[in-house]
This record gives sequence, C-alpha cells and structure tokens, in this order.
Amino acid sequence: MNTNFDGEREALRARLAAAFREVQQQLADAVRALERNDARLARDVHRKESRIEGELHSLERDAVGLAGRSANADDVTQFAISVVQMSASLRHVDRMADQLGGSAMAIANANLPDELAGQLHHMAELALLQFTTAQEALAARVDSLAERTLKRDIELDNWYELLLKECFDDVAERGEVPGHLAAMLSTAKLLERISGHSMTLREEVVALVSRA
Repeated sequence: MNTNFDGEREALRARLAAAFREVQQQLADAVRALERNDARLARDVHRKESRIEGELHSLERDAVGLAGRSANADDVTQFAISVVQMSASLRHVDRMADQLGGSAMAIANANLPDELAGQLHHMAELALLQFTTAQEALAARVDSLAERTLKRDIELDNWYELLLKECFDDVAERGEVPGHLAAMLSTAKLLERISGHSMTLREEVVALVSRA
C-alpha cells in the first residue's frame, strides 16, 4: 500500500460504502412494495428523486483525480479504477430500483395468481440479498462474503426459468395470453438484470478489498 495516499483512499472507500447503503435502501423499498402489493409505496419509490447520482459522479471525479496524482503508484491507480467501476455499477442498480418501483405499481394492479406472485417475490428477495451481500462485503472488507452472491445468482436464474415455464404452461392452459403476463415477465427480467449487476459488483468488491 502506498502510504502517501492512504487517507484519500480511506475517504473514497467510506463514501463508496455510504453510496452502496443508499442504493441498497432504495432497492429494498422497491422489493418491499412488490412483495406487499403496495401501489402507494411503489409509486413513492418510482417518483423518489435519487440523491445518490450526484455523489456517484463526484466519487468518480475524485477517483480519477487521485489516479492522476499517483501515476507512479500502480496500487493506487488500480484502486481508483475499482472505485470508478463500482460507481458506474451502483448508478445502474439505482436506476433499476426506480424502474422496479414502476414495475411494482403495474404488478399491484395485475392480480397475479398466488403461485406466480410467490415466485416473483422470491426472485425479488434473492436479488436484494445478492446486492446486500456485496454491500456487506465492502463494509466488512471480507471478499469471501462477496462470493456468496454467486450461489444466489445461480438460484435466481433457476427461479427465472421456473417462472417462464409456469407462464408458458398458464398460456397453454388458458388458450390465451393473460393480461398480467407482460407486467410479470418485464418485472422478472428487471430482477434478472439487477442480479447481473450485483454479480459485477461482487467481482469489483473482491478486487477492491484485495487492494485494501
């Protein structure tokens, strides 16, 4: 570790952890709205102005500045690159949490069959757990925690495939496409995308923690 930049790295790491927590809260609110079938909470999440966008841009600028001032310190430069990459990933998840709030509003009005609703809720919980585990790994600086997201990603993919099968079976049984299908499938796809970004964050957390 290059001690000339230790203080700046610690400050950036603390700000990144705080941004992680705020995005996690936004995602948790969206998942809660979906699970409770709460249209009002879903609307609040969807309309809530993100407070983290500006901070993430600021983090990236400061990380780039640190890299520029430490051109001869490879460990500091790699740390700065990790911060920039994680900030970009967090921005994606923050925007998807907002979209999930919109999806939760549509689901609240879709009258899903109980079995399909239960599967969708389980996917949402898995996606939230993946993101939360990556967040906790950064806070604790334990890369083994981040590895747990891999198992949850595999489980979420399995549930996504099961949900698709249930949808196709439902269409075949009805002989028509039910009205709730579009809202449900778009929400499931969104959860799969959140899961994908959590996997990216997991890799970035492992890289960042290894450079602590």
